[in-house]
Amino acid sequence: MKQFYHPQNRNLSDQASLNLGGRTQKSLSHVVKENQELHKQIKLIAEANRHLLREQLARDDGSKLLIHDLKSSVTAIYGLANHLERKLHCENEEQKIQILQLIQSSSLKMQNLIEDQLAPLPTLDQLKGQSQQFDVKEALSYSTEHFKHHLQFKNLSLTLKMPKEKIMVQGCQHYFVRAINNLISNAVKFSPMGSKVEVGLSHKNDSVLVSVTDHGPGLDGEDQKKLFKKFSKLTPKPTGKESSNGLGLYFVKQLIEKIHGKVWCESKPGKGSSFFIWLLCDQVV
Repeated sequence: MKQFYHPQNRNLSDQASLNLGGRTQKSLSHVVKENQELHKQIKLIAEANRHLLREQLARDDGSKLLIHDLKSSVTAIYGLANHLERKLHCENEEQKIQILQLIQSSSLKMQNLIEDQLAPLPTLDQLKGQSQQFDVKEALSYSTEHFKHHLQFKNLSLTLKMPKEKIMVQGCQHYFVRAINNLISNAVKFSPMGSKVEVGLSHKNDSVLVSVTDHGPGLDGEDQKKLFKKFSKLTPKPTGKESSNGLGLYFVKQLIEKIHGKVWCESKPGKGSSFFIWLLCDQVV
């Protein structure tokens, strides 16, 4: 049968197309909006993941720092106990008491490190509360005294040069002492038998400069580029077959930066190494 085209049919067809097109446009618009919202959610999730990763890395670093410092304390206790054993038949009772006091001090340090790690994560206000004025001379004296008997195993001497004035800085003394202990331990580790380790303190205007110098093998340019990086292995080897895991200097940098300081090294092959810590001076008394 022959079909006839009627204009009204065309209007109806056009209207249907317009309705379909309108619905399609609305659907596409809805999809675009949903897609934009989805992208926002993806960005939020990605940012949350990055935040969690940073927190996990911070926790991992904290655990590695704990292990590193505990290892240093255990090594010190072991060495002091051996030294005490050799001194058992010595009539100098005062020296024996000093060694026992250092063993007690190292044990207490280990206990404090473990308690710090097991404690809940501090809030921002608590972290601010840890920052207070402390005496740099007192902190350095404490650190060098801690290594006094440990130096005897390699027949090393340690000199401490400080000005007469009391030098105060603002920050966490606990972080500073841990950083200095790591630098002195590092200097002892790479010092040849019978040499000396020098610790110095100076100030000028609003700056405080602490130095730890050894007379070991020194570092070339390539080794200096690796300094303060995690797990970096340097060409020079410890002179007394001590172990080195490449974390000590990395943690020194992390600790000093927490108290808004700077740390760097100056060294030449065969000339030893000097490590410097710069801090902002708060007061000179």
